[in-house]
Parts: sequence; structure tokens; C-alpha cells
Amino acid sequence: MAAMVDNLIMRRAIGYLIAGLLLIFIGAFMIVSPGKFLAIGTAMFAVYMIFDGGRSLYAFFRYTGISRGVRSAVVSKGIVNLLLGIAVIILTIASPDIVMTVLVYIVAADFLLTGLINLADFLVMRKAGLRLGLLGMESGLEIAIAALMFFFPMMMGSFAFSLAGAAIIAFGAIAVVSCFWSLRVASAMREAERRARSDIGRFDEV
Repeated sequence: MAAMVDNLIMRRAIGYLIAGLLLIFIGAFMIVSPGKFLAIGTAMFAVYMIFDGGRSLYAFFRYTGISRGVRSAVVSKGIVNLLLGIAVIILTIASPDIVMTVLVYIVAADFLLTGLINLADFLVMRKAGLRLGLLGMESGLEIAIAALMFFFPMMMGSFAFSLAGAAIIAFGAIAVVSCFWSLRVASAMREAERRARSDIGRFDEV
């Protein structure tokens, strides 16, 4: 029984160690080279889109008994995914930095839209006599962040990836510490078992 528990703890410790080192590597890669990390992630997503498009086209030619409307939707999805996947891969290879810029612009547009909506709500509520200062501050902060992202896309993108990378490294470090803690627990259990057997042996001798 003790051997089974010990093996379980060892397997868990190895899992913690592998996951922690992988997270630390990913986090460091995000900090050192955010553009390449994003390009690799985008290329992997593009490969998935191509695979999904090919699967849809295979279903279109394989299952001929389904209705015409469903077949049209399936083939349209397959063609669109194939074309988008190929276009994304070409764009990523031709200009990796533009992927970061486009992503930052998308996030900035979302911040700007949310900020404008919150600002409109704030003005309407203020006109109605309601005091919601936090909503006004939130809308102003969102619009300011959107402006920074529009004017300095690469700097803001690198900063965001650095923060995310640091957080991932922290999680990886916690996993590595958990690995060594598990090994310490396993060592303590083995020592307790050895002492228990020694005490039982002395008791039997008596």
C-alpha cells in the first residue's frame, strides 16, 4: 500500500516538474520574442483551419445523401477555412510583425467600443441625476488604453506579452516547487514507514 502511494506521489511530482518547466519555457519565450510566439500560435491555428476545411470538403464528397442546403453550407465552410488558413500562413511567413499589430488593433477596437458605450451610459445616468464616478473613470481608462494601443501597437503588444509571460513563469515556478514538495512528502513517508517497521521489529524482539 505504501509503495503504491509512493509511486503515485512520484508520478505526480514528475508531472508537476514537466508542466512547470514547460510553462517556464513558454513564459520566457513570450517575454524574449513575443512576435515569434504569436506567429507560431497563429500558424498552428491556421493549420487547424486548413485541417477543418479539408475535413468539411471530405464530408461534402463522402456523404452525398444529405440535403442540398446542408451540403452547400459544408462546402462553403470548408472552402472559407482552407482559404483563410492558407492566407494566414502566408501572411505569418511574409510579415510576422503584422500579426502582432493586427491583434493589438482588434483588442484596441474592443477597448474603444466598450469605453464609448460606458461613456454614453455614464452621460445618460449623469443627466438623470445618478452619480456613478467609477463608470466614468472606467470609460476614460478604456479609451486611454485603446488610444495607446492604436498609437503604439508594438510597444503595448510586447508589454502585454511580457506580463502574460511573467504570469506563466510564476505558475511554472509554483509547479516546480510543488514537484519538490511532493518529493519531500514522499521522502518523509518513507522515513516514517522505516521507523514504524524498526519499532515493530524491536517490539517483536521484546
